Amino acid sequence: GICPHYSLKFNNDARDPASTLRRFEAFCEEAASLHVREILLVSGSGSRSFDSLACLKALTLPAERRPAIGVAFNPFFPDRAARMRERARLRQKLNTGAVSAIWLQIGSDVLLLREALAFLAELRGVHPALRLYGSVFLPSRKLLAQLKFRPWNGVFLSAEYLSSVEVASTITCRVLDAYATHGVEPLLES
Repeated sequence: GICPHYSLKFNNDARDPASTLRRFEAFCEEAASLHVREILLVSGSGSRSFDSLACLKALTLPAERRPAIGVAFNPFFPDRAARMRERARLRQKLNTGAVSAIWLQIGSDVLLLREALAFLAELRGVHPALRLYGSVFLPSRKLLAQLKFRPWNGVFLSAEYLSSVEVASTITCRVLDAYATHGVEPLLES
């Protein structure tokens, strides 16, 4: 199925969080009327006071009038403190009761991914219906060249990964193995 992504970065009225929330809830109602089953809510790059966590906390639209909501999670921050903040934010998002899925960011550090998947397994013990999605690139010379020249914000790919299609493919297979072990539905990006 189709899963629309809703970015608060591009739909944010910085002067009026209530207006931003109304806009998101209207989007949810419209999506539900089109039989969309799930949406992905993201803050977008940069910081803002009304981010995805604030939106989930403020949400008033009942679950029966909106699609299920997924949120993003980045297990690949190189800095441990940043990874712990990301985990704490994810727990807060789940504690709103509005989140039904987690979408993992793309990255190449398989050890950090395995640590995060163990953390997510613990969360699934508390939230057994939680769905997990994980993105991977289908490596190509063109894609690797683009990512070297203009890296995506929040995407952590090692120099090793970016060194060749063969190495990137090997790492991608390791990521997919980790996803399979932990029941993560893979999403392929090219």
